[in-house]
Amino acid sequence: MSDFSETLAAWIKSRISTLDELARVSGYDKRELTRISNGNSVASDFAIECITQSMDVIERAHVAKHKEAAAVEDIHHVARSIEAARVDERDAVNNPKHYTSHPSGIECIQITEHMGFNLGNAVKYIWRCDLKHDAPIQDLEKAIWYIEREIKRRRGAA
Repeated sequence: MSDFSETLAAWIKSRISTLDELARVSGYDKRELTRISNGNSVASDFAIECITQSMDVIERAHVAKHKEAAAVEDIHHVARSIEAARVDERDAVNNPKHYTSHPSGIECIQITEHMGFNLGNAVKYIWRCDLKHDAPIQDLEKAIWYIEREIKRRRGAA
């Protein structure tokens, strides 16, 4: 029996001496209490024990319900975290910040998809050189590489 049930039993025994009082306080039917206490006019220890055991069961059910609710909330939290990670992952693939943060509001691909591969890549590296990281020199060098590659390609075709 839990501390709560023991405290309740002690309180009941100290405050209630008749079945009428027990019925009023507990909400139990007086006839049922009379049956439990074998017809005695004074609330028997057995009747009180039945009530306190019922209260103990209710208390355990209440605790279990809160534990279950906490577990369900934990599951929901994990599910929300997984979904947020998936959204972040999709955004990192489909719309990384350096693709969409140009002051014009235009995404680079809207322009470069109308160009050939080499020139499109050169424009892409120039477009995002100040948006992607703090060291834009590498992006500018890549742009030069693609421009030189396109010049070689055109000279070879001429």
